[in-house]
Amino acid sequence: MKQVFPHRFSAALGLKVLRLAEAQLREQHPALGLTTIWEEQKSRVGFGFTALTTRFAGVITSKDRGLHLEMDVPTIFKAWIPLAKQVIEREVGKWIARVEKGELG
Repeated sequence: MKQVFPHRFSAALGLKVLRLAEAQLREQHPALGLTTIWEEQKSRVGFGFTALTTRFAGVITSKDRGLHLEMDVPTIFKAWIPLAKQVIEREVGKWIARVEKGELG
């Protein structure tokens, strides 16, 4: 699954947003067992989590003017991709809006 979230800020600020979102996700949903691997030089974070007893993995790359998500989705869950994209877009959109309002940096 691939998805791009456009924004109007730098890749560096995008990484800051991802770190804040990670902290909030860990606090609000500890059962997901979120794991992350940060690659600051490449402006990206690899991630993994468990939902419905299935492990999901992906990467988010922060670029100027956009966050780029790529996530592996097991075949059994492919029918749920449109719903997942809506949820992810809504949550990422909240963080982008906070940055664009000047709340985060």
